[in-house]
Amino acid sequence: MEIVITVCALLAAHPCEDRSIGLDPEARITPATCMMQAMPIVAQWASEHPKLVVKRWRCADRSRKEWPV
Repeated sequence: MEIVITVCALLAAHPCEDRSIGLDPEARITPATCMMQAMPIVAQWASEHPKLVVKRWRCADRSRKEWPV
């Protein structure tokens, strides 16, 4: 399971892009657990990347090649 965030640059005209934040694969995290744990993780990521803005986030199964929209 991983958290997929869509981020955009604050001052650049570049398009937004998806980035992933991996969660511990040994923890066997369920989608519900991911949703509960995601907000503070996304907030910490955003504070560590001040030039980017998080537009949205979602939990996704890391084994899938395509992330659900």
